Amino acid sequence: MKKNKKEFSTTYIYKTDKKYEGENVYYFLENEYDYSSRTFRYIIREGRLLINDKDAMFVDILKEEDIIKVSFPVEEADAPSTDMKIDIIYEDDDIAVINKKPGMVVHVTKSHPLDTLQNAIYHKWEIEKKHFKTRFVNRLDMDTSGIVVIAKNKYVHHFIQNQSINNQIDKKYVLIVDGIMDQKEGYINAPIKRAEGHPLRRIVAEDGKECITKYKVIEEFKNHSLVEAKLITGRTHQLRVHFSYVGHPILGDSLYNENKSELISHQALHAKSISFVHPRGNKPMTFEAELFDDFKDVLEILKKS
Repeated sequence: MKKNKKEFSTTYIYKTDKKYEGENVYYFLENEYDYSSRTFRYIIREGRLLINDKDAMFVDILKEEDIIKVSFPVEEADAPSTDMKIDIIYEDDDIAVINKKPGMVVHVTKSHPLDTLQNAIYHKWEIEKKHFKTRFVNRLDMDTSGIVVIAKNKYVHHFIQNQSINNQIDKKYVLIVDGIMDQKEGYINAPIKRAEGHPLRRIVAEDGKECITKYKVIEEFKNHSLVEAKLITGRTHQLRVHFSYVGHPILGDSLYNENKSELISHQALHAKSISFVHPRGNKPMTFEAELFDDFKDVLEILKKS
């Protein structure tokens, strides 16, 4: 690769062992660290590759105990920054994990150009003089609270997203539903598709995409239930559609619950935790997001009812 005068935000350092002696760099990074062909092209175009501190190419042949360094460039924000308070659960050179409050849009849209989580994280990085693009590993509806994970470069985004594709990411939610469920734990297996003539609404339909939710009732109240749910698949509005479909819509859900709630102004749905393998060191990590006060207040009211 040609020498590059660009600034780099992140560098990954790898040491080869005997089993990769005689193999090229491409093979080593693809098989050992899940680099994609798209990431390789990006590094060739924008990044830097060194072997033993010398410029190298992905076709170069490796020896045992070679030191490989892969660097990713500084990237400028692709949205304006806005000074907004956000709850950062964890952050390092590769990821940021945020507990998103209800009512906040995740990324910039035409109708929300300045008041999103994307705007807020850019403001934080701007103050810290850090330069990353936001690559969201997961997204939440505006009125759903909880964990959102941001990857800070193309490689990290692919690495974690690939785990999601292979059902290796564990996502858990807590929600309050109307009524008392007959079956206290189990699976909801019902395909979902977009409703015709409605830009947002999804429906259960035989010709929809496979959709599976695992759930367990945690606590029961007079007319409501607190439920923990795990996504086996990940579809838009999956939990909201599934619990409405089985006759227990989520409390406060204006799109899928016909019963207007005076207890909460948005759906009582919170992304509680997420577990995945971190790309640096292949370390399993779990993050948990605390409930916001409005959700806690509803639980207290229901417990006293």
